Amino acid sequence: MATMWRDLPDASRATLWRLADRLGDFLPGELGAVPTHEQLLAASAWSTVECDVTVAYSAWLEREHAKYRRNGWPWTTAELARRSRLREVGE
Repeated sequence: MATMWRDLPDASRATLWRLADRLGDFLPGELGAVPTHEQLLAASAWSTVECDVTVAYSAWLEREHAKYRRNGWPWTTAELARRSRLREVGE
């Protein structure tokens, strides 16, 4: 792993380090001078989950925004909170 790590361009190493550092609490073992193969695989998997959640949230937000526009409701944080509360207690 150390040889492969050394052979990577600086920009690639920096990107992988940022990813490993950001997700460090979710990775196996302690981060050392060079992330292990298992740590990089885990970081990649967590990054995929993060991306999937972001895509799903974005799709939900687009659907909600369209619904608000169709109904003429204001697209504000206060209105989102109000309607969320109404759904909890029943409209």
